[in-house]
Amino acid sequence: EFEAGAVTIMLLPGKDEMALNPLRPEVDGRTVAEAQSYLESIAPPFVTIHVINPDYVPIKIECTVKLREGFNDKIYYDALLNEQLIRYLSPWVNGEKDMDFSSIFNKSTLIEFMDSQYFIDYIETLTIINVKDLEDGSDLMPSNPTQLFTSETEHTIQFV
Repeated sequence: EFEAGAVTIMLLPGKDEMALNPLRPEVDGRTVAEAQSYLESIAPPFVTIHVINPDYVPIKIECTVKLREGFNDKIYYDALLNEQLIRYLSPWVNGEKDMDFSSIFNKSTLIEFMDSQYFIDYIETLTIINVKDLEDGSDLMPSNPTQLFTSETEHTIQFV
């Protein structure tokens, strides 16, 4: 796809299309095919057109945390932290931000985010699943410009 004379167009869904799969929103296949056909009809003959949806890279968090004193409802705080992690990793889900293909994922920033939650005393362990060789403090960037990090639907949260 990434070669001389090739043009890749990535279609992003409108707000109403995001409801179908908010963590991995895509434009339907018919729209992709129509866009491909139209662009090929107006492109110079030496240009190859590729119309695609984003390539989502899901991130799953496995962690063990200690709740602050007085915050004892583990079922409630498990659900709350899971929702907060989804919002952090996929901020477009609730319209907080647009999709950002220039985003860099940083484990240290994730730790800061989790530490800032009012109910968390400390993080004992933190593992990022589906992402290889990410060390504390290291940055993770998509391996190609069509990739976008997104959250898994469930994270594994345990309590001390």
